[in-house]
Amino acid sequence: MTRLGRALSAGRMYREKRGNGPPRWMVDFRDAAGQRRRQALSTDKSVAERMRIELIRARHPHLVVMDINLPGMSGIEAMRRLAERADTREIPVIALSAAALPRDAIRANDAGFRRYLTKPVNIDELTTAFEEILVAATHGGS
Repeated sequence: MTRLGRALSAGRMYREKRGNGPPRWMVDFRDAAGQRRRQALSTDKSVAERMRIELIRARHPHLVVMDINLPGMSGIEAMRRLAERADTREIPVIALSAAALPRDAIRANDAGFRRYLTKPVNIDELTTAFEEILVAATHGGS
């Protein structure tokens, strides 16, 4: 796991406001020697792209909801990268998008998303998707 991944798995991530400037992402964590550390994460798009993947790898959540139109890297590409890795390919991911055409849902399904939901989000539909995916995961299904 990368240094960023270790920091994300061992600490907490938050956005810090900087005067009149844009907020930046910060991570508080303990290093290998147990010392408290604080690290600013770059706002460079390539770092943000890696951060999404590293955060999922580090935290290994039971479920991810991912917007298809992410800055720098599409949700489709992020899903493909997750599917390529043995440590993340089984994590269920729900696609979220404003695009409501059938071809968009097909593209997301082909990329490996478990469900495709459109904005504005219908809370009942989202809750049902969570329940179906998480219950299937606890019973060994997908």
